[in-house]
Amino acid sequence: MRVGLFHLPCAAEPQQLSKLSSSHPRHPERGDFITQSHRIPRVHDNVVAECGRIVQIYQEIVRKMQEKRNGYAVVHRLPDELLCAIFENIIDRGPDSIATSSSVAIPIGQVCRRWRAIATDSPWLWATIVASGLSNMERIRSFLSLSRSRPLTVDLADLRGRERYYSEDPYNNSDTVVPRASTAYDALLAELPRIQHLRMTMTAKLANAALAWLSFPYSQPAPHLETLDMDLEASNDVVDFILSLFPPDLPSLRILRIKCSNFTKLLSLVTPSLTVLELTQHRMDADDEDSEELEAVLALLAALRSMALLETLKLECSLPDILLGVSLPDSSVVLSRLRILDLRIRTLMSRGCLTIFRSRRV
Repeated sequence: MRVGLFHLPCAAEPQQLSKLSSSHPRHPERGDFITQSHRIPRVHDNVVAECGRIVQIYQEIVRKMQEKRNGYAVVHRLPDELLCAIFENIIDRGPDSIATSSSVAIPIGQVCRRWRAIATDSPWLWATIVASGLSNMERIRSFLSLSRSRPLTVDLADLRGRERYYSEDPYNNSDTVVPRASTAYDALLAELPRIQHLRMTMTAKLANAALAWLSFPYSQPAPHLETLDMDLEASNDVVDFILSLFPPDLPSLRILRIKCSNFTKLLSLVTPSLTVLELTQHRMDADDEDSEELEAVLALLAALRSMALLETLKLECSLPDILLGVSLPDSSVVLSRLRILDLRIRTLMSRGCLTIFRSRRV
């Protein structure tokens, strides 16, 4: 059949229809479009089915949660003030809070909007900070900002013994961790005027570079400092840095813990208000003379005599053998409030050491 310029086959012309189909192949793009258009409903059905399956899973979760739900729980109904008090009392802000607290934290983005608002408006929740050379400085700055002017509990964590972290992550090698640690130390030690509990580890490498990273003046006032817990690497630079960091007067200091190979100079941190003194002596050098150890003992006895309020005394150190044959002038120490005495003395029998101490109260 001819229409105008076109010849169209009709049903009565099957041979021509066959010839047309063979002489005019299917356009590939149009054919693909037709094929894909037939697949669209199938894909749509699969998506709808998958969404329905996910909805059923969530409905099942909600159903199980409803079964386990305690209908008598009214925590979510409490006013913001009570919720804030609960949050704050969960956190232990004592001198040993860092050692006993859990290292697992919940990202604030995973907390509901109301609880998140309460948390960010409660400075006490952000007043405990643990930092090291692996810490994120933005997080430290956020804690300092959110804690506002509240007294801080700070732990400047140990940098030693982290070789396995260095080997696992090339970014966290000793050449990068120490500079990052100095940044963290600088940011937190600058807050010394409002630090209440401080635990810190100082390495020789950090102390030697202190002039490069310390951005605040030495001997800042520390009116709130109640606990000072230090683990110091054997180095004169470390001791000198510590003594220059803290002011001569620490009016609120109650607990002093020192781990060091030679704590003679550090006894200048002792104050009459101390109630707890713990001294742990690292292994001393083999060339240390008995005269130096004797000087350390005399300095310790002088410091103990100034602590009338002392209730806990723990000593783990090495006393010189020379004490066995030397009569120390006025060597007795009167500790009228002493309740706990823990002596772990090397090179000298405990019985001989006990003659140095005398308590009026058992």
